[in-house]
Amino acid sequence: MVGSKLDDHSGSLCEAIASMLTLVSQGKIPADIRPIFFGGKLLALRKKDGGLRPIAVGLSLRRLIAKIIFNRIADRATALLTPHQSGFNVRGGAEAIVHATRHFILSKPEDIKALVKIDFRNAFNTVSREIILDAVHTHFPEYDEFFWSAYGYHSSLFIDQTVLSSECGVQQGDPLGPLLFCLALLRVIATLSTELNAWYLDDGTLGGAPAAVAENFTRVIEGARTIGLDIYESKCELFVSGGSESERQEVIESFVSHHPQLRVISNSTLTLLGAPVLDDAISDVLDEKSCAINRACERLQLLPRHHALYLLRHCLGAPKIIYVLRSCNAWKHPHQLYQIDESLRSCFQELSNVRGNHDDYPCWRQATLPVSRGGIGIRRAEELSLPAFLASIHSAFDLLSSMLPQHPAVDASEAIELWKVKARQPEMPEVAFRKLQKTWDLPLCNVSVSVLMELFRNDGVNTARLLAQSRPEAGIWLNALPSAHIGNLLDDETMKISIGLRLGADICEPHNCTKCHKLVDKLGHHGLSCSYSAGRHARHGGLNNIVCRACVSAGIPAKLEPRGTSSTTDQRPDGCTTFAWKRGMCLAWDVTCVDTMALSHRPSTSVTAGRYIFSPIAFETMGPWGPSAIAIVKELGKRLQQHTGERRSHEFLRQRLSLEIQRGNAASILGTMDGVDSLNEVLLLGIISRFCFSST
Repeated sequence: MVGSKLDDHSGSLCEAIASMLTLVSQGKIPADIRPIFFGGKLLALRKKDGGLRPIAVGLSLRRLIAKIIFNRIADRATALLTPHQSGFNVRGGAEAIVHATRHFILSKPEDIKALVKIDFRNAFNTVSREIILDAVHTHFPEYDEFFWSAYGYHSSLFIDQTVLSSECGVQQGDPLGPLLFCLALLRVIATLSTELNAWYLDDGTLGGAPAAVAENFTRVIEGARTIGLDIYESKCELFVSGGSESERQEVIESFVSHHPQLRVISNSTLTLLGAPVLDDAISDVLDEKSCAINRACERLQLLPRHHALYLLRHCLGAPKIIYVLRSCNAWKHPHQLYQIDESLRSCFQELSNVRGNHDDYPCWRQATLPVSRGGIGIRRAEELSLPAFLASIHSAFDLLSSMLPQHPAVDASEAIELWKVKARQPEMPEVAFRKLQKTWDLPLCNVSVSVLMELFRNDGVNTARLLAQSRPEAGIWLNALPSAHIGNLLDDETMKISIGLRLGADICEPHNCTKCHKLVDKLGHHGLSCSYSAGRHARHGGLNNIVCRACVSAGIPAKLEPRGTSSTTDQRPDGCTTFAWKRGMCLAWDVTCVDTMALSHRPSTSVTAGRYIFSPIAFETMGPWGPSAIAIVKELGKRLQQHTGERRSHEFLRQRLSLEIQRGNAASILGTMDGVDSLNEVLLLGIISRFCFSST
């Protein structure tokens, strides 16, 4: 409704919305509308411990004005809350707290120290609104009226057919909710004086001399009551380190005598914000993560292959454990990391129907590379653990220094030296880039690519394949959101063949092509260049239609195979715009997709002739695009964005073209077989033949 297609109407609507939000920010919202505007739909999510977490989904306009105010005051609020509160607008705040806690415990190990982890009971829903509004008035008085409208009165929360009155606490789901909670809790945090005083929203960690920690813990309990919070003592934990066994036991008894429900934990059970703090706790946490990944992998088998692979890459594989890898020395536990990688390998093998075990090292090793390096993006935990940890340490350096000003800098020399050996780098990356994980990760990936290239040094086909897959355009289809509604979903058969071609895996058993009767090897490449290929025409038509539809969507009328474009021959281009493209001339194009492994696979460069700008749009079966194809699609994507207002138009167009190439490849390879309904039957035949051969 606010897109550019509506022209003047969209501008008027934007102005009206802006005027309304200005009135809302000034607190000028009618009293009878206020409970609904600042209310929302209530969702009750189940916690791991069996409790419920109420999430309020507010109106879009309410969330919009909240985000606008958030952007205006975020920097001031962050400066006010840090370094002790890292739960609001602090990148890597949770990781920094884990690193700081570990560094605090390990420095001066001979000194006896106490560490208390603090948890509140239903904190966000019980914090005093009076305290919140008072803190807003003190620190952000220009928005007094807005916050008073939102939290100075009751609001309505709807769950099924029931209406609840929200009269205390902040709504979990309000973009400003975390800030408001942190402002209220700041009144308590500011009174504490322990050596370590770190908070992530309502999760607090106090560390220092036992007497000081005990005093400050009592101060937290008393201060929390003044802002409407109650300590959940049975969830609070005590850890004691340093000194002798008798001294530690004495400290524990002293704490337990005053707080009998306090849980005492050891080195192997000390975790913070879901991450292990000391090396003794890493194995158990990694085993727990491994079990979670195993469960996810089992359930992925129930989904279509394209959906499952997308989730494995973006959600349930390495992303599920990356926080743990960044927060601790997981690289010191290769056995647990190997178990996780084996789970990912097994799942990928089931989803892709491609062998990826250690008997076929190149396939699995290439699959674990980033897409930009020719892989599938199923990253190995063992390879990611070191760059993830080093990037986290360097990105949290400034925050660590402010959290523990009296402690020396964190020593990561052991991890750095190991990285230098594995990455074959004599020096660390430049200081400005050490915070980026890819800075530490890419050198390791480049080593793996070099190993693969050396392995295929005398294999021209696989060398060409690896070089082609390393081109940026070759992996576009892997990053496309698999949705049938927008035409981006590959069926299971096409998905398996596409992965097999990318990795150079065995796709079928050797057989004679049913069209030309030539031998088709186990890689199936013959179908990509066969003169009678079943998929060539369909792929050509699909690519051509995508380009033509993109022109029309960009407001440039076009037609396919127009007559009369050449005054000397009867040849027709694949498509042509009916209005000028550039310099007063129309655009004519011709689409081709050639076999990457063929001896001659590059078309001629683009030329300008007559009254048309002629551009060959050339692709290769392995994914690379010709220079003119890249240029014309980039220009077309730019015009799509200007016409539709969708900033991702260029990427969507690239994805559609890349996916169409994969569909054509699959159809071409399947077209070499006759009387086979699916590729699975051919693979099954190969497995049976190998089994019979080994039995004899």
